[in-house]
Amino acid sequence: LALLAEGATRPPSAERERAASVAALTPLFADDVARLFRAPPAPAEVLAQAEATATVRVTAVGDSVMLGAAHQLAADVPGIDLDASVGRQVGEVIALLREREANGQLGDVVLLHIGNNGRFSDAQFDRIVEVAGPERRVVFLTLKVAREWEEANNAVIARGAERHARAVVLVDWRAAALERPEVLWTDDTHLRPEGAVYYAALLAPHVTATGAGP
Repeated sequence: LALLAEGATRPPSAERERAASVAALTPLFADDVARLFRAPPAPAEVLAQAEATATVRVTAVGDSVMLGAAHQLAADVPGIDLDASVGRQVGEVIALLREREANGQLGDVVLLHIGNNGRFSDAQFDRIVEVAGPERRVVFLTLKVAREWEEANNAVIARGAERHARAVVLVDWRAAALERPEVLWTDDTHLRPEGAVYYAALLAPHVTATGAGP
């Protein structure tokens, strides 16, 4: 304003200098004004950003099939707590889950690929869901295993997922593996390296989604 007021009494050369000064300062003022009046993020945007950065604790328990994808799951699911071992039985899994729950170490999402090494009962399925409790999401995979109990165990898993529909998410690994048979070794059960990528990509959306629980 001072520069503008002075312009009325300045000679033409001074007026040109004044105009140049105002032109140089105008972008700076415009930036300051824009910063002052910039609208804050909409609430929905804030919530979306918070959800994107939320951390979901995932406990994954399985046998040698899951073990074959351990490195890929660790890459695709940040912070996953994975415990998989060769020959693991369902009874061992129940004991492990109970111990972790008692120690406050059980994640918000429990991912289970079990039943490849022996028969799996309805009662065992119910015990697993009971240990996990109503506040957790439990993700079960169906089985693709060249053993006589494949069909029976998959029936147990399907019935259990229907019985506990509010808590359990069912991922049909058998169907996925049948669509891509080349991802398995010749035993028709265990994962090739490219199978580990396929396996982890199938599971990641079900275990990393925010808002754990049913």
